[in-house]
Amino acid sequence: MADRLTQVGTSRLGISRLTKPSTGGQGQSTIKNQKLLHFVVLVSFVVNFFLLLGVMVSKPLEIRCPRLGGEVSLVYCLKEGGDIPCPRTLQCWQPYFDVEAQLRAKLTEEQWDRCFGKTPKEKIVSLVELIEAAKKRRKHEH
Repeated sequence: MADRLTQVGTSRLGISRLTKPSTGGQGQSTIKNQKLLHFVVLVSFVVNFFLLLGVMVSKPLEIRCPRLGGEVSLVYCLKEGGDIPCPRTLQCWQPYFDVEAQLRAKLTEEQWDRCFGKTPKEKIVSLVELIEAAKKRRKHEH
C-alpha cells in the first residue's frame, strides 16, 4: 500500500504530478515543490505573453492611403500636414480606434479647425479650380 502512487493535481493550470504517499514531513516538501513548479509555469506564461505582445506592438499598423495609394502608418498621417494631421485621418482610422477623441485631446482648437473645420471640396470643384489656375498661369507666361 505504501508503494501505491497517488495523483496530486493542480486544477488551475491543469498540471499533475505523480507522487508516492509520504510519511512525516516529506508531504509538505512535495507540496512546496509543486507550488514552485506552478509558479515557474505561470511566470513563463506571463513572460511569453508579453514577448508576443511586444512583437505585435513593434510593427505598427498600416493602412492603404486613399490619397497616396500606398501603405502608411498612423505616425505618417499625424505628421502629413506639418503641425496638423492629414484631413482624412478621421475617415481612415476611425474603424480601428476612436481617433477623433485622441486628436481632440492632442490638438489645439485652432489646429483642429485648420485641419477638420473646413468641409472638403468636391473632387470636380477642385479639378475645375486647378484647370482655371493653370489657364491663368499660361496667360501670364505669354
